[in-house]
Formats: sequence, structure tokens, C-alpha cells
Amino acid sequence: MKTYPTIKGENDLEPVPAHICRLGSIPLAAKRELKSEYLVVREKDNRKDKHNKEFRRVCTKMINLCDVMNLKVIMFTSFGQESGKTFTALNLAKSMALVHKKRVVMLDTDLHTAKLSKMISDPPVGLISYLNKSIYNEKILLYNCFSNGSKGFDVIPAGKVPVSNPSDFLTQKEDRLKELIAWLKCKYDYVFLNSMPVNCLAEADIADNYAGLAVFVLRENHTDRRRLGDLEKICQMKQYKKMALILNGSKMKKTGAADISKIFILVLSVFLGMLIGFLMVV
Repeated sequence: MKTYPTIKGENDLEPVPAHICRLGSIPLAAKRELKSEYLVVREKDNRKDKHNKEFRRVCTKMINLCDVMNLKVIMFTSFGQESGKTFTALNLAKSMALVHKKRVVMLDTDLHTAKLSKMISDPPVGLISYLNKSIYNEKILLYNCFSNGSKGFDVIPAGKVPVSNPSDFLTQKEDRLKELIAWLKCKYDYVFLNSMPVNCLAEADIADNYAGLAVFVLRENHTDRRRLGDLEKICQMKQYKKMALILNGSKMKKTGAADISKIFILVLSVFLGMLIGFLMVV
């Protein structure tokens, strides 16, 4: 049980300023629904598949936002572990490549956990190798590395070289990282940065020179609701051209049998009221 107030649903996001875009909500997924798969976006647009539908919807909204503001580099972050940041970013990358035919590359810049890299068997060569100048650009790219992935969706893993302080390491290698992202922007339509969680405001400036859009992935019944106030502070620091939110693990309201019954009774009551009124006039 959480000892702090958590986000309970979309209504809790109402205090968030309007200039921070709400891209949408991703439904809560049971383990049996995921079937141990990281990518839930499918080629077939099955409207009964709630995850497929919502990821496509969020992806379309994100692309429209990027097009309007001419943004190509998107950073995904959160306010702590287990928010579904990597899962969300992966499926949006898949949707961009599969549905919108965009060329997408995803960098594992979360050197604390390197969760994205672990999903593809933790390759020994990757971003850290490049930043240490031990390898060239093309050597760190893994093309179509997910078995159920799609053409145009590539990954740059973190690499296995140990880093004691990831934040300091990325800051020290800032020029080298800028060069890599500039090269990727020429090669791809969109560059995704799977970044570290923002556990303190100081960490928010790590990617400020790289990302135009910062997407904060919040998780229902998990993310501390008090951290929503930090969003406005980060926004005031003008770290990014644009900030956005995605609510993950949402228990989206369904129109079940009980709801349909209530609607039917309401409509029937209105009809009977109108009928009685008409008969009284006659």
C-alpha cells in the first residue's frame, strides 16, 4: 500500500496547466493480456484491442503536436520507477513506424536501469561505447531488433560499460551526445530518448539541449500526486520547447450492462414524462 497520495485518474490531472499537453491515457494491462510481450501495438487495427487503439490515438496526437512545432527529438521520462515509461515509449515508436510509416530510432539513455537494453538481451556495445569514443555511429545501431517489430524502428542500447554516476557521465559527454543526435536527426524522422526518471529538478536539465518535446509518463495508482506541482516548476525553467503527459495504467471507464440499464431507464423516464404531459393537455 502506498504511503503517499497517488494519481487516481484523469480528474487528478485537472490542476496541470493547459500549456502542458495531455496526450491521452493507456489502459491498464493485466499480465495475461501482455503475454510477456513488450510490444502490444499490432499491424491490424482491431478496435476491440484497447491497447492497440489507444496507442494509435496517442501516437497520432503526438505526431500532430511535433509537426506543428517542428520537433524531432522526444524524451520520455517519469517521476520514478515502474511508471511504464519504457513500455509506453516502445509502443509509440512501433505505432509511428507501423501506422504512420515514420523512421524511428530509440536511444537507451536511462543508464540507471538500462531497461530497454535488457529487453533485447543487453548488448555489450551501445551508447556508452560511442560516448567513450571506442566505436563509430553505425556500429551502435540495432536494426529491427524486436522479433515482432517493424521496418524503420531501430534501437541504440546503453551498452555494458559500467557507469558509476550516469547523470555526471552524460553531462561530461554532452558534445559527443549532441553530435550523435544531430546525425540521427538526419537519418530518422523521430529520435526517442528513453531517459532517466526525474527524481529531482536538477536531473531535468540533462536532456534540455537535445529534446524538443518532453513526455512525462504518469501511472495511475502509482505516481505521487504531489509531484504534479513539479511539472509547472520544470516548465517555468523553460527546459523544453514543449511538455506533455501520458497517463499509463488507466482503469478507463467502460460502458457496461449496468450503465446501459441506467441510460435506458433515464430515456424511458423522460419519454413517459413527455407522454403524461401530452395526455394531460389533451
